[in-house]
Amino acid sequence: MNAAGSFQQHARVRGERFPIHFRKAHRHSCIGLMTPAQLHYGLAPQIHADRSRVLLNAYETYVSFSLTHSEARYPPVPES
Repeated sequence: MNAAGSFQQHARVRGERFPIHFRKAHRHSCIGLMTPAQLHYGLAPQIHADRSRVLLNAYETYVSFSLTHSEARYPPVPES
């Protein structure tokens, strides 16, 4: 196989794999760091709720030592 054929084969394989990666694995910043597939299948509310729980737990665990509990402002808890 010559160099052009090798390039074409590589491009063909890459072109076949890219849409799958783009829809199912790549997280997009414009859609809340979720994949298009997650949005399509209606998983966004559950993902947001899971992320909020993790962030709230981290915030409660590692709240800054310079704040007292009366000064601490907790992020809103999602309604389930």
